[in-house]
Amino acid sequence: GLDGTVFDHNDRLYFLYAAYGDWSGSHGSAIAIAPMSNPWTLDGDSSILTKPEYDWEMKGMPVNEGAVILKNQGKIYLVFSASACWEDDYSLGILSADAASDLLNPASWTKSDQPVFAKSAANGVYAPGHNSFVPSKDGTQDLIVYHGNSGPGQGCGARPTRVQPFTWNNDGSPNFGVPTNGPLAVPSGDYRIEAEHGTPAKALIKEEAGASGGKVVRLNNTNSSLSIKDVIVPEEGSYTLNIRYLNTAGPDASEQVSVNGHPAVTVALPHTGSKQYETASIQVELKKGYDNVIEFAKSKHAIDIDYIELAGSNTFSIKPGAEYKLINPNGGKALSVADPNAAGETWTQMKDDSDGGAAQRWKVTLNEDGTYSFVNPESGKALTVIDPAAAWGRAGLAEYQGLDTQKWKLVDTGNGYCKWLNVQTGKALDVNGASINSGTDVGTWQDIPGGTAQFWLLYRLD
Repeated sequence: GLDGTVFDHNDRLYFLYAAYGDWSGSHGSAIAIAPMSNPWTLDGDSSILTKPEYDWEMKGMPVNEGAVILKNQGKIYLVFSASACWEDDYSLGILSADAASDLLNPASWTKSDQPVFAKSAANGVYAPGHNSFVPSKDGTQDLIVYHGNSGPGQGCGARPTRVQPFTWNNDGSPNFGVPTNGPLAVPSGDYRIEAEHGTPAKALIKEEAGASGGKVVRLNNTNSSLSIKDVIVPEEGSYTLNIRYLNTAGPDASEQVSVNGHPAVTVALPHTGSKQYETASIQVELKKGYDNVIEFAKSKHAIDIDYIELAGSNTFSIKPGAEYKLINPNGGKALSVADPNAAGETWTQMKDDSDGGAAQRWKVTLNEDGTYSFVNPESGKALTVIDPAAAWGRAGLAEYQGLDTQKWKLVDTGNGYCKWLNVQTGKALDVNGASINSGTDVGTWQDIPGGTAQFWLLYRLD
């Protein structure tokens, strides 16, 4: 078998896995359950809870796999993936059982007769499945994480990981909706980071009643410090950094806060009293994306840091003359200058992000008509639609002449994403076939609302 997972219920441990066999008349897999005596030891025979029986479970191969458990309102929900992963109709089904029932007894479970989460051609998501569930950081939202293809017929190879919120029906069952595409609102509480998830040095992580995650980081030595890395924001600019803390020492305390290696500022942390959390706030300048580091160092008296949280928003903007890298979020690859071919032509392709390598640097110029042009500084040549008459016009490099094939209109799609429409063709800068593979060609294609192949993230490099 495969896809093993352990869950506990009423102080009992259970092991779920996809069991291979001829359960449905031909070789495939079914969901099995077995009791456990501890997290690594089975303690009894397995029972088959579900095997493929409906058409939607047998596309390409009879498969039930990837079991995951949800609990809500006195019910246990077992969500599983059905059909072969290389089929566009790979989808999710669900079993339900009363929480008080014998979970080892197949008769305790009822299976949905239709998939509960399936492809959406309208949204450009195919073969959604093999999921997990997580809460938002503040616990107010439920999220489903799954893999799915960005186009039909892409098989069971590299599949982008996707996430979206889900809700609950009146009867307590989960409602996953349909797979979505394009930008989503940031999950609730996503700009909050628990102090204990940072990297302390000569500092103590301790349990503390009332702390949001049940723990705090105590800066109590002369050289105590805390480093919080990979702080993510959608746009560069000024944000409010809120620091939830305890100061029970009596005198007012302070700490040194530095951002991205810049000189530290002193933040006052007045006395709070026992278990009386307070918040101190300062303004900080952050870079777009995840490459931000916030560091704390003890200055005066001991303090406990519970968490930090960022507030504020910055609109999408481009600094003309600055250099950027362009990332397609569907595959995380960067727009790159390919090596010239035998004919001396230089095309553009998607390549692994080199974090500012010469082939992935683009100087953005604002033209008099309000459009933009992209010039690769190493070659001095501009991003150009080489064959604008083609349905999918391939993009390469050419000497900049102010042509419409070298000009691009900016479309801000929200949440840090944008599109680029070529002035000559009116079509969007596009990753061929919505592929996530390195070496994929880049060109222009008709503007597709929600099309992940046409979304771009810009990160300033200078």
